[in-house]
Amino acid sequence: MAAPKAWIGQRATLYIELRAPGSFVGTANFELPQIPGTLLMLVFPPLLAMNLWLIMTLVLNGTAAYWLGLELSDHHRGAAWLGGLVFMAFPNMQGHLSVGHIEILAVYGLPLFALCLWRILYRGAGWRTAAWGSLCLALACLGIVSQIIFNALPLTVFWGLYLLLADRDRLWRRDLRLRDQPWLKVAGMFAGGGAILLVFWGPLLTSAGRVEIETLHETGRVSFSADPLAFVSPSPFGPLDDLGLVPDYARDVLGVNSAEGAAYLGLAALILVIVAVAARREARSWLFIALLAMFFSLGPLLKWRDQPVTFRFENFESYVALPWAALQDLPFLDSTRTPGRFNGTTALAWGALVSIGAGVTLRRIKRPSLQAVAALGLGLIMLVEYQLFWPYDSFSADQPAYFERLAAMDEVRGVLNVPLENPLAVQHMMYQQTIHGKPMVGGLISRRTPQDPAVINILARLGLADTLPAGIPPEAIPYVLSEMGIDRVIVQKRFLPDPAQTVAALSAALGIDPEYDDDHIAAFAVPPINAAPEWSLLVVSSAAGWSESVQVPYAGGFEGAFLAEFGEWYLYSPVEQVGELVFKAGAYNVPRRVAISLDDHLVAGRVIEQGEIRLSLSLTPGFHTLRFDVPDGCTDYPFTLSCLSGDCAPLDPPLCISAAFGIPTWQAAARSPVVLDIELDHGLRLHAYTLDLLPEGVSMRLFWEADHALPHSYALFAHLADPVSGEPLAQDDDFPAVLTTDWGDSARWVSDVVIPLPDDLPAGDYAINVGWFDPVDGSRLAVQGDRPWASVGIVHLEMVKIP
Repeated sequence: MAAPKAWIGQRATLYIELRAPGSFVGTANFELPQIPGTLLMLVFPPLLAMNLWLIMTLVLNGTAAYWLGLELSDHHRGAAWLGGLVFMAFPNMQGHLSVGHIEILAVYGLPLFALCLWRILYRGAGWRTAAWGSLCLALACLGIVSQIIFNALPLTVFWGLYLLLADRDRLWRRDLRLRDQPWLKVAGMFAGGGAILLVFWGPLLTSAGRVEIETLHETGRVSFSADPLAFVSPSPFGPLDDLGLVPDYARDVLGVNSAEGAAYLGLAALILVIVAVAARREARSWLFIALLAMFFSLGPLLKWRDQPVTFRFENFESYVALPWAALQDLPFLDSTRTPGRFNGTTALAWGALVSIGAGVTLRRIKRPSLQAVAALGLGLIMLVEYQLFWPYDSFSADQPAYFERLAAMDEVRGVLNVPLENPLAVQHMMYQQTIHGKPMVGGLISRRTPQDPAVINILARLGLADTLPAGIPPEAIPYVLSEMGIDRVIVQKRFLPDPAQTVAALSAALGIDPEYDDDHIAAFAVPPINAAPEWSLLVVSSAAGWSESVQVPYAGGFEGAFLAEFGEWYLYSPVEQVGELVFKAGAYNVPRRVAISLDDHLVAGRVIEQGEIRLSLSLTPGFHTLRFDVPDGCTDYPFTLSCLSGDCAPLDPPLCISAAFGIPTWQAAARSPVVLDIELDHGLRLHAYTLDLLPEGVSMRLFWEADHALPHSYALFAHLADPVSGEPLAQDDDFPAVLTTDWGDSARWVSDVVIPLPDDLPAGDYAINVGWFDPVDGSRLAVQGDRPWASVGIVHLEMVKIP
């Protein structure tokens, strides 16, 4: 939401959206790269201003690198121009340009910071240069935190490491006073730049900032790292592909990771780099920086053709871990997830080497005019080699007039776009929001929206009315949308496989035709729903953690999906209710322990074999997340899942599966539990219970609450006891499926217990007692209060009459 707001100049220097609940605590830095573009909007239309600022940013990058190249090439303008061209047009830069990463592209301060470092270390410059270097360091790092981690920090650390290993005299000069030592000037430069940056990045160092970083659960540290083949992979989308000069592997390397993984070095540039290293000893430091940046851009795991490399040793299989795996979770470094951005430093060092090499090469040409022709020719070759896309993608920014009419509809509370989870559709709906200005579901704030995943997933499935999961009635669509304050549904047709079918299904579910329909979008007005729903609960599964739906041969056969190590179901309850979620389940290969949490509170555990699972839940109105965790992990299955029914087609890589779960149904409880709130030791409470006399025995459901894990692994006892002495006459003792030492904070454990009745038990009144004991020494958890037998660690529930 924030970026389009900046495009049209609305609060462009005060990002209210970035201060949304669950979003960023450090916001000032996000405005800085956008301010010049905002000023251009005073003269040009918004999108033209945005595109102009992108182009100007690239030109500023190239110009700054040109100034660095002048210093490195002994003021040879043609050589400096080539070095600036390499930095500006390096494939990594073009990758960020292709997705509009203006804050990442705004690195024009980086070459200037490098220039100040060079002058201090190699030219003996003084404290004035160090002061300028502080400002350039701040300028290089104000766009996004990754500029510190992937550009400024590695440039300085790698350079310092090279000097310590090979050229120590550059840091410490015996003939200079302490105040004139190069290392002290560099340290002062960092201190000054750091003080400036602290104003902007300081919030990330606070407790709130740490929480913000730790709650950004976005993946991508492997996906957005570079492949070793990236450095020798010209773009399969550029002009070299038309000439048949792109190897087959390049499409694997760049096919899905061109934005973060492009890093082709280029043959023309490589030749000049070889000349630089051979002719100038000082060039070796730049080569050292480039090689280390390339190495760390490979990320935490080695990839080949964009797939992690695995190796097998005896019965063990593993990935090839790289040093970044040990560094990426260090404080501050854990605030980002894209190691491929180290190649911004590669681009700088490579451009510096090209300037040095070109300076040596071009000076061998005596005539200035021929030098200019040679420089232009080399520049043209480099541009052709580096071109990531050709022709460059563009599309019309015009949008239907419907969005302007929508902006004037004050009664519209919110908008749902379909499909909701397609990243390209999200970009379009965010752009459209800059026109209609209505609140919308989803979008991007902190990488992904901080909205509850249950909300996002259920609304995403309801919007795709033609592919509703089993068990969800179409009449749930208008009810949930209306309850959520969604008054418009906009179908983004170009991102759906069969948009006509989706539009028809929505029309049928909502009972109306679209109020606007063209080749690109269809817009529906959601009718208000006041009647109580006839359905009781909606359940959809998360995309991650589950296999596709298959016919499972366990427990008599059922349709379901296999769980890996963990997965989630998302629930929507229209009312407050207590009941059971009932479904079939079957474990693959061996019985599986499964821990079950509702909204981050542990509620139950089961040992899955084969049969029906009845899971008791207490639900408030709204959205909930039910999570399944398999503590003992999953097992590789090297065939398609249909093999379970006899069709054994091999599968590489194998699936990892633990247990299959069928389609759940909801059965409301006949009555509410009896509330007790009995306190036991160690923060454990019996909140409530239900009790039924069944032919097989006394059936109880016990609702426990625990502030934290218990200090010992306790077993639960349930007694049918003498009503006077409390001595047990029948009992059931067992450990919970998740041990009490593993319950964690705020557990809401539900125990299902059946006390079998002896055949010779006389009719009469009996006491029903429960509690917890340590099997090691037999001691019971102490019980507070004055209920019967509390002093001996027993929770008395009630008296029952056995007929």
